[in-house]
Amino acid sequence: MSKVSIVKYDGGMSSSIRKAIELIRPINSFSNKNVIIKVNACRPGYAPGQVTNPEFLRTTLEVLREYTSDITVCESDGQRFSAWDALEKSGIKRVALDAGARVISLSESRKVTVKVPNPLHFKEFELLEPLLKRDVFINMCLMKTHKLTEVSLGLKNLFGCISDYDRLKMHRYINELLPDIASVLRPDISLMDAIVAMEGDGPWGGIPKRMDLVLCSNNVVALDYVASQIMGFDPERIRHVINAIKKLPIEPIHIYGCPLDEVRSRFKPSAYDLLSKIERVVQKRATLARIVYLNPRIYKAVKWTGWKLRDLTGYTKDYERRLEESNEGVGLYDMISE
Repeated sequence: MSKVSIVKYDGGMSSSIRKAIELIRPINSFSNKNVIIKVNACRPGYAPGQVTNPEFLRTTLEVLREYTSDITVCESDGQRFSAWDALEKSGIKRVALDAGARVISLSESRKVTVKVPNPLHFKEFELLEPLLKRDVFINMCLMKTHKLTEVSLGLKNLFGCISDYDRLKMHRYINELLPDIASVLRPDISLMDAIVAMEGDGPWGGIPKRMDLVLCSNNVVALDYVASQIMGFDPERIRHVINAIKKLPIEPIHIYGCPLDEVRSRFKPSAYDLLSKIERVVQKRATLARIVYLNPRIYKAVKWTGWKLRDLTGYTKDYERRLEESNEGVGLYDMISE
């Protein structure tokens, strides 16, 4: 049975996180367990709705440390930055260490080749060893939109669990790859910080959207199915979610806490202007992606040109206006700088 909890955040982060987890499994089931938490540090810096909120992580660690002291927080390298850079500049590393957890870069870990059961595309791929040697795997994800996958939720957060080099060549198969990763790793719980989410041109250049929700599930696919509905998207039309249901069935889904209809709020999807279409094409072609994304000079030139063109169309001005209206205290530089 798939369980999904939806808890309204009322200013008490500890009580909200604790309730979201306890609606899924007894929190004392973490007693003396080896726990690893995969966060979302997708850039070297923090912006609300884009990167794991350090305070959300801190509070989760404080709750878990009532039952276990064996907790590891992890992330892997991005395309243009190291995991350490992202973890340090986002504040995640400091918060985790202060709370008594270990912090590791998955990209420095040993790679293990694993067979994929009933593969949708890849018969095997390399996963990072710490994720396979744990008692409890917590997939700490966000609620946001995404250029390639429409939404970036629990399944998309698992993309960082494979080798950073492999990810570039696998982008074009992402709708098959994400279900395959989930079928191997099978997170014990997926804990979603949707206190501040992100809509629009995610996963980086979006707009913070306050939802004041915490979600949790014992089935990452069920979590994405429900979260997509909350965002106003039809999960039956999101390819990686539908593919994942073939591998990790979600029926029946039992929702605990708030009824789904009480928390729905339509999200603006990622942009489909010419520049966004070009970016999607580039990301799905590994050789071209390496040229653009892995060469700092080329990437900076392309990025600068893209934003100058958007200046001419009025996109940038509108984006800055919507950032201001979000009331999250962030500007364009906070959202897109690296």
